[in-house]
Amino acid sequence: MLHEIESNLVQIVPKECPACLNKLSIIDDLHLRCNYEKCPGSGTKKLAKALEILDLKGLGPKLAEKLFEVGFFFIEDILDLNSFDPKRLIDLGVFKPGKGLDNVYASVATLENIDLAKLIEAMQFEDVGKTLSKRLSEYYSGNKDVDFSGFTKTTVSRMIDIDGPEYKRVKRVIEQLKSRGSNVTVKEEKKTEGLITFEMTGSPAPHRGTKDDFYLSIKKFGYEHTSLTKDTKLLITDDLTSNTGKMKKAQKFGTKVMTYKQVLDSLNII
Repeated sequence: MLHEIESNLVQIVPKECPACLNKLSIIDDLHLRCNYEKCPGSGTKKLAKALEILDLKGLGPKLAEKLFEVGFFFIEDILDLNSFDPKRLIDLGVFKPGKGLDNVYASVATLENIDLAKLIEAMQFEDVGKTLSKRLSEYYSGNKDVDFSGFTKTTVSRMIDIDGPEYKRVKRVIEQLKSRGSNVTVKEEKKTEGLITFEMTGSPAPHRGTKDDFYLSIKKFGYEHTSLTKDTKLLITDDLTSNTGKMKKAQKFGTKVMTYKQVLDSLNII
């Protein structure tokens, strides 16, 4: 019976991406992934996410879809002012002349200081999220003693290979931004010595409305919100039995886990 179910599942699992018809990959025996960089299905979502990360005003998901359709596949295509030109955008049918176009163009053209970590995250490399982007930004800026423990070795090796396409792509975008007069900066990590560093997963409700509210409640007691690494002292969750990625990571690192309520109770905070 089980064999029959497995056979039926194999038959109904799609082998081709419905958006671009390229072959799908199965990740961790669970997730289907289209690896075609210019797939209109996954590509538009990545571009929209990139615009959100850089907080480019006026460039939301709907506009990301329009831009992708006319050849703006990656965030660097939009940051390139030779390509992201008002006249060209009008000719391509993305915009009509007017204030809307002026505002969107200004949000891109007036970028002066760009955080390298955010830029790397916005480039949407496979398996490279916010925390790893921060580590990579330090490495690319000249710090070769960056601690990459806790991250997948193959991903890190791929990203720091000076002869690899990912490394060259980052360096190329940095030079592109510098040539247009933008500063690419690397933010220094906060000093957390003596503080209780913590990360959060799940919702703090009903104890607090948002995670920001919760952080403000405990900050004065020496708590510092950071990303989850092997050095983070505490992971705060709404459910000790949850199976989120952060919970799995905390278990791997041996990080202490408490609920929002337990933390508030320990500090005698109502």
